[in-house]
This record gives sequence, structure tokens and C-alpha cells, in this order.
Amino acid sequence: MKRIFLIMLWAGIVSVLFSCTDNGVDGLAESIRVDVTQARKIYMRGDSTEHVSQYTELGKATGNVKDIFVIDTSIYIFHGQTISVFDDSGAFAGNISRVGRAGNEYVSLWYAFEEAGNVVIYDMNGRKMLVYSPATNSVEEKSLPDEMKRFFQALHPFDGGYVAKLGFNGNADISEELGYFDANFEFQDTIGSLKLNSGLWLGRPFSDYNGQVLYWRQLDNTVYSIDSHKRLKERYNIDFLKKNVPSDREFADDYEKIEFINASPGSYATYLSYVLETDVKLYFTFIYSSNKYLAVYDKAAGVTVSYKLQFGDGEVLNNIIPLESGVFVVADKVDGGSVLYVLDL
Repeated sequence: MKRIFLIMLWAGIVSVLFSCTDNGVDGLAESIRVDVTQARKIYMRGDSTEHVSQYTELGKATGNVKDIFVIDTSIYIFHGQTISVFDDSGAFAGNISRVGRAGNEYVSLWYAFEEAGNVVIYDMNGRKMLVYSPATNSVEEKSLPDEMKRFFQALHPFDGGYVAKLGFNGNADISEELGYFDANFEFQDTIGSLKLNSGLWLGRPFSDYNGQVLYWRQLDNTVYSIDSHKRLKERYNIDFLKKNVPSDREFADDYEKIEFINASPGSYATYLSYVLETDVKLYFTFIYSSNKYLAVYDKAAGVTVSYKLQFGDGEVLNNIIPLESGVFVVADKVDGGSVLYVLDL
């Protein structure tokens, strides 16, 4: 009887240990193995190439592409301080708003996201949101509260309000990483117990799946989920095998971690970005040896394939962004202009 009791007690201890992480985050993440040394090549040669379902010459050159939204038949490309609109043939239709201080203009285009068929611009320095409606081709201004209890870097629509990636707000003692704001951008509560590693901004950290919000840190290997009760759980852990940044090494902040990675080119895979989950697959991008890769995880088979894109003479990769309608790839032409590929993977 004593032996049975000890076994039950140990099982209970193990259960408690694995029910949360040292960050106080619920759940045991599913491991996704990625062997970057076995990446397959996709040769980008217009619409005749395997996996390329669309090839479009864009009617305007794009800068550094940060995100892409597809609404009806229009393609919205967020690049630099601009969101350019193209039709499905690639013809340039115009830009959403412009830099300025008028009600329908922005001081700085810090972040943008799609909400209910509209494109929302976060003007951090202008302390407002601009909501562009494709249906009416108009921009509506929404001011932020005069006194913000928490500063946010990015918002994602969820449950009638917004999940937010928080910032330090000028006070390093307030370091919670995630929070929830209502529809009027009033702070409601923190989510989970993750802490900010720095004020560094590296790009979009959210996507949707099955009534949940997925969240990731670009310099870590974990994909989290936020459910309708605002609970944060570890969902996936990306394992780059021998190319992982050492987990037993402590870094003072993200800046120190970046310096460590850059000091050993070709040693580590990192910069987890643009995570997209469907019922069948999980897509994400990462950087290894100064090249951007696309990874596709087959959920049923438990197998991951990573891809390195090969362009012809005169084209250079700008960005890879997986979307529900396909994997969008923007490439820049050396002699000017940009092209858009859509991959079917």
C-alpha cells in the first residue's frame, strides 16, 4: 500500500510540474521538429513552376513588406510607412491615407491589421486609429483615450475587444507582455504572466485559429494560444534540432540575444514569424544563415517540410507571408518594381 501511495504521489507531482511552465503559462506544447539542413528548394519561375499558383507583376514598387491583407479581390500591402492597394491583376489602385496631421492622415504608420473587412492603421505617435472601409473608400478616425493605463505595440481583434502586445509605457517596472483592451481601447486586464524582454519591435505577433488567438515571440520557439477565457497556453514548440539557440543560456534582454545569434552566422535558426494555422497545417517563417525559410507542418502526419525559395536573375526576396488563400511571396526586381507570387503548399 505504501508503494502504491508513493507512486500516486509522484504522479501527482509530475502532473503539477507539466501543467505549467516557469513562465506560469498553462499547457504542454506539441513539439514540431524542423531540420533546416534538409530544406527543399522551390524555384520561382512565374506560373509555370511547381507550387506557384499565381505570378503577378505589381503596378508599384514596394518597400520593406511588413504584412499583406486580402479583402474581396483587392490586395493590401503594408510596406514601409505606406499601405498600397492592388487589384487581382496587380494594377496599383492607390494608397490608404498618407502622412500628415489631418483627421484622416497618420503621423506614423506603426502597425496595421484587418478587422471586419476593414484595414485598421495604428498611428502610435498621433495617438489614434484610422479605419479604412473598402466598401465606402473612406477613412474614419478613432482617438485613443487621453490617459492610457497601458501602452500597446500591437492589437488583434478578439471577443469584442482586442488582445494586445504591451510595451513598457515609460516604466520598466510594469513589464507584463500581453493584455486585453475593450472596443474603446480602454485597458481591462493582463493576459498570462509573460514578461517583456525589451521594448524591441520585430513585427506582427498574432493570428487567428478556431476561435483562438495565436501569439509568438520572434526570438523564441514557442507558439502560444489565447482562448475565449483569456487564458494563455503553450501550443507548439518549434525544435530546430542542432540549430536551436541554447536554452540553458540566459540573456539580459532581446538585444543581447540578437548579438549572440549574429556573432555565430549559420549556427542558429530563429526569428519565428507569420504563423498561420489551419485545420490541416501550420505555416511559419524563420531565418537561418541570413536566409528566410518557409516551414509547413502537416498536423496529421506530424511531419515538417522547410522550403528555401530560389529566384531567377534580377529578383530578390522581399518577404514570405502565409495567408488563408495561399502563401504570398513578394520579390523585388533589381531594375525596379516588384512581383507577387502565390504558392500552393
